[in-house]
Amino acid sequence: MDPIPISDQQTEAVRFLARDFQECFKQMRYYDGQIIGICKFACILFTAVIGGALVLQAHGLAANADYSWASVAILFPALLFGILFLALVVRDRIYFVLLSRYINHHRRFFLEEKPLGFSNETRMYYLEMDQPPYFSWASSQALLLYVLAVVNAGVLTLALFQILVPAGYYGGYILGVSVCFLAGELVWSVGYLLARQRKTRGA
Repeated sequence: MDPIPISDQQTEAVRFLARDFQECFKQMRYYDGQIIGICKFACILFTAVIGGALVLQAHGLAANADYSWASVAILFPALLFGILFLALVVRDRIYFVLLSRYINHHRRFFLEEKPLGFSNETRMYYLEMDQPPYFSWASSQALLLYVLAVVNAGVLTLALFQILVPAGYYGGYILGVSVCFLAGELVWSVGYLLARQRKTRGA
């Protein structure tokens, strides 16, 4: 069978799509790496901040002085950064999904005709333009989101203990506030991603 002739314009279009695929794939890996990088940085920051707060508290006990407000002054700014990190992870997940779906569109366009007999029977490549979902509870990125939310709640718990226990509040009350905060983080994060998912379906 003679090869089908293609015009110069079609040749350039193929080159453009190839370049676009490569760049989008690089960008997709970038967002995946950025999510991991944010969580690594957050863990390092929180380890240093919590360690510093505990050292201040121990030094205060040894010197018979109250350094709890100094500890709180360290913990609350870290908590604000933690909330920002959580928002960045959610936003990067959206960008990651958008690029992944666009790459699936590329694959589907070129593979639906089974070039050279390739049929993708092993399902190595996703071809669906609605995959991956914006929120998948068992995905590695979702697990990192959970970890970040739990660490934020832990920082809040430590800060509240230093403020409220001397004021006569019980630990159960403080834990209840922290659990509500954790639930709020997860409801906002997951709800935002699910709302984006429903929007793509036209719901």
